[in-house]
Amino acid sequence: MESYRNAKLTIFFDACLNGHNDNDRNLLTCKGLNFTIPVPKENVVLFTATSPNQSSYQHNDNLSCFTYFLLKYFKENRGITSYSDMWDFVEKEVKKYSNAVDRTNLQNPQIYPAENLGERWKNWSF
Repeated sequence: MESYRNAKLTIFFDACLNGHNDNDRNLLTCKGLNFTIPVPKENVVLFTATSPNQSSYQHNDNLSCFTYFLLKYFKENRGITSYSDMWDFVEKEVKKYSNAVDRTNLQNPQIYPAENLGERWKNWSF
């Protein structure tokens, strides 16, 4: 693990964090689980599809809206972009899409950079 100390790790967590299914049953509670977002370690940036306790919307039969807009951005930019530019696009589009689907339950993607990064993560590139 020591050899990876300066490596950059990026995690995309695309899941509904409220634990509910379509029947409004809390699956995490049924299984006796308690989920909290971990604080990322050094040089880790965690992108999540939702804020805690929010639902994640589907864009089509195959993709969630978070994954859809993430892949759309990478395709349009041929995968060459800064984290900041990618995040600005994905966050804006997911919020806009969820607002069009259900104005009362917006989906707010989140970013959790490791504390040691400060604002430096914004200049990282893919």
